[in-house]
Amino acid sequence: MKTLMTSCLGLLLLVGCAFNPPARILTAVDSGREVSIQTGQVFLIELPSNHSTGFSWSDRSEPGQVLTLVGPAGYMEDTKAGMVGVTGKETWQFRATQAGQQTLQLVYSRPWEKDIAPAKTVTFNVVVTGK
Repeated sequence: MKTLMTSCLGLLLLVGCAFNPPARILTAVDSGREVSIQTGQVFLIELPSNHSTGFSWSDRSEPGQVLTLVGPAGYMEDTKAGMVGVTGKETWQFRATQAGQQTLQLVYSRPWEKDIAPAKTVTFNVVVTGK
């Protein structure tokens, strides 16, 4: 029994240390502002979305070496899945890989509508400083 408890405690400590919560969560309110992040930190961009309308956010940023996307973008509905008209949130997680500056630009549009301007655009000016 004592061995089992020790093993469980060790596992909890390992999981707790491995989990790296974002240093900051950016939203549409932060668009256009300069955001400072330290090298190695992870931050999250969270934007309102409604996939049932066909709209979604896409990354139109110029490539850079300062920030790295961590995994694919995510989407979570605010209420029960499958309901028409349900709003949600799209999220992106980035890691600051080196000191410098990089601008992220995300647009809210229907991907198949090529000749129509996006419904919304957000821009985040990210400055990464050394530790």
